[in-house]
Amino acid sequence: MTSAKKQDKEFAALRGSMEKSLGEGGTHSSEQADASTPEEMRLTFHELAAYQLELEKQNEKLRQAQAELDDSRARYFDLYDLAPVGYCTLSGQGLILEANLTACNLLGIARDTMYSQPFIRFICEQDRDIFTLRHKPEAGSCEPDECELRMVKEDGTIFWAHLATTDGGRSRKPRECRVVLTDITERKETEAALRQSEARYREIVNTAREGIWVLDGDWLTSFVNPYITELLGYEPAEIEGRPFDHFIWPEDTDDHAQLIQERQRGLNGTYERRLRHKDGHIVWTIVSATARKDDLGRVVGSFAMLTDITARKMAEEELQQSEQKTREAQNFLQLVLDTIPVRIFWKDTNLRYLGCNRLFAEDAGCRSPQELIGRDDYSLGWHEQAESYRRDDAEIIRTGSSKVQYEEVQTTPDGRKIWLSTTKVPLRNTDGRVLGVLGTYEEISRRKQADEEIVKIQNLESLSLFAGTLAHNFSNILMVILGNISFAKMLVAPDTAAYQRLVTAESASLQAKDLTRQFLTFAQGGAPEKKSISVTETIKNYGQIALSGAQSTCEYRIDADVWPIEADESQIGQALTNILINADQSMPKGGTISVQCQNVHINAQQDLPLEHGRYVQISITDQGSGIAKEYLNKIFDPYFTTKKTGCGLGLASTYSIVKKHGGHIDVSSQPGSGTTFTLYLPASDVSTASAAPPLATTVNVLPSLSQQGTGKILIMDDHDMVGEILTNALQKYGYTVELTRDGEEALIKYAEAQQAEQPFDVVIMDLLVPGGMGGKEATQKILDLDPDAKVIVSSGYCHDPIRTDHKSYGFSAVITKPYRIEELLRQLQGLLHA
Repeated sequence: MTSAKKQDKEFAALRGSMEKSLGEGGTHSSEQADASTPEEMRLTFHELAAYQLELEKQNEKLRQAQAELDDSRARYFDLYDLAPVGYCTLSGQGLILEANLTACNLLGIARDTMYSQPFIRFICEQDRDIFTLRHKPEAGSCEPDECELRMVKEDGTIFWAHLATTDGGRSRKPRECRVVLTDITERKETEAALRQSEARYREIVNTAREGIWVLDGDWLTSFVNPYITELLGYEPAEIEGRPFDHFIWPEDTDDHAQLIQERQRGLNGTYERRLRHKDGHIVWTIVSATARKDDLGRVVGSFAMLTDITARKMAEEELQQSEQKTREAQNFLQLVLDTIPVRIFWKDTNLRYLGCNRLFAEDAGCRSPQELIGRDDYSLGWHEQAESYRRDDAEIIRTGSSKVQYEEVQTTPDGRKIWLSTTKVPLRNTDGRVLGVLGTYEEISRRKQADEEIVKIQNLESLSLFAGTLAHNFSNILMVILGNISFAKMLVAPDTAAYQRLVTAESASLQAKDLTRQFLTFAQGGAPEKKSISVTETIKNYGQIALSGAQSTCEYRIDADVWPIEADESQIGQALTNILINADQSMPKGGTISVQCQNVHINAQQDLPLEHGRYVQISITDQGSGIAKEYLNKIFDPYFTTKKTGCGLGLASTYSIVKKHGGHIDVSSQPGSGTTFTLYLPASDVSTASAAPPLATTVNVLPSLSQQGTGKILIMDDHDMVGEILTNALQKYGYTVELTRDGEEALIKYAEAQQAEQPFDVVIMDLLVPGGMGGKEATQKILDLDPDAKVIVSSGYCHDPIRTDHKSYGFSAVITKPYRIEELLRQLQGLLHA
């Protein structure tokens, strides 16, 4: 409208200017007409024509401008009416002065009817105060303002509208107000729906029994719902702004770092996670995590749903514990059955196996008890005894009676025969009806073997009582013989025939001394004097001596790292010598004797009567004719022999030696295939062992001694002839000698000499005195009187460890009966001149 009015104004000004120009020109022409010449008049008409032409041009422009004005007005009103919003012009009193077609349509009223209507009429009564507060006609102005309110159409329909009001212009009185009217019903409905949706969402989020956890782009907590605070015991302020892993159980944080990397790559996932409650206990949850992305697909955080599964986990744990306890109970029951050192089985009335324990299954040749179920005795390792077993089982089922602890033989899957002590009872149900048979048996092969060992030991013990007394008495007799021979040698010149006869007799007596040592191995007095010795040196030294002059040879296969053994070197040497001689004698034409030595560990799986631990195994194998089966269990019996010569003490002595060392000896033989003796000797705990000294043959003449001795000697010996020969020999050699028969007498003599200030230089004590004080007790009392006393222990029968550690008992030296006088003289010289 403003543009059209401007064009009208310009057109009117132009027209007035033209008329004025023409009017003035006409007047001038009239005044000049009388005075003008015809030429001048023609010029004036020309000018008039030019003016006329110009006027027509101006009129044409005027018409064009009017047309453009009309066209502009038409376009303006088209745009005004067709605008998407309604326009209304209100008077200062709030009446509608003008409105576009959109406003009429919005209010549902014709334009003509609408004019002069109060605008407030179309506002809902409840919202009129809103418009009144913003539109104040009494103030004479209409300040720009906006509001949202509900309006009423002509037909009474209510819709939401956005009103924008502004001043209509300063030139008008009273002031007008223009209103821009926009229908926002759809937006309001959308907003209402959104608010309702948000309310429902918040209600769901706030009341959900699932945890909702939102992380921002920095992976810090931006939101948690109330259930999270309830679940973990924290206030929202204590959670928001913190990373999720702050609340993870420490042991799971490393795993969570990997999951964060997956969220950063936009990956989703569900996993179990342990969270830490504020009071410190574990809260088990299932976390369903989803990466949050913006419109460009960039990850801007993460959203997670957390489900509390603590109760389920506890139930699962309790269930697992219950199942574990059940399994443990079942396993324990099976363990009890498998651990019981007897075989257990049960059969049905058809004599088929329903179950057994592990030992029984192993005996049957099965890998597990389950393999045995449903089978019968004919299909098992003891099929030779199957008929006998089934006959016993059938009788028990038929009669309902038990068979208790009876012995029987069983064949193992590998063909061995073992002894069993078996008990079978009827298997009954709660009504007493027989359902089958329950059996147990214990392998008693070792007990049977032990019984045989006991018989052997009892035989050896019986012999040891005899051998001990015999050895003791024989040692004294031999001491008398050997002493007299030694004494006689002192009285005869060495270059005489008599002296040579004495040397021969002395050599024979020394051989009898070796026989005495064999007797001692059967007696308690033959206890081994143990120390850590080298097995390799012992075997080779005694092998060389045993086969000296024999046609047989030894072939040694001894492991380089073989352990030392704790043993009496001479006794073990004697045992090895006996076996090697026996092997050589089994090969009249000679042959090779194989000696093998290695380390072994003995445990429960090995059927040997030994304590568990480390042993050295020595195997000696010959190429002889072997030993008949009926003799194998007798070869270690005293006096048993199949040879035309010999007394049968060699292997019996060997057996006794090995047993006293805590070892075991076994023999295996097949007629025509040779014999193998296997010895098991306990290994020493000492890492290094002394090498066995090389053995020497008997030396009949000791190195020369000085002609005379000096000193006072006290002898205590209950054997008169031993005391007599020692006294005569020592006196002959220059010593002063006093003889006593027991310890009490020796103690008195020693005390008297001390008081008389004529003490004894050396005391020679026999260790054992039947019915009286022996040398051990008497020596302790003498040492109480004289701590510097020098005492030699002399005995041929000793079960105390005195001979191996005599200094610990106060003795200065030890000499074993029978001995030569030269040996005693050398001992005396060593003590008196020390």
